[in-house]
Amino acid sequence: MEPEHDAALKPVGQADAVRLTEELRVAMGEARQAVVVLAGRVRDAHRARVRVPLE
Repeated sequence: MEPEHDAALKPVGQADAVRLTEELRVAMGEARQAVVVLAGRVRDAHRARVRVPLE
């Protein structure tokens, strides 16, 4: 069960802090890449006027 308040959380050690920070960097990079892919697909769908046959 998770604590209700952040004040109840204890600080992690340096090794865990480094690991968690790296995991956040990786996740942010993956999120950026997903946005790039999504934007490209939206652009391609718009250019192909995919909505026309769906109307």
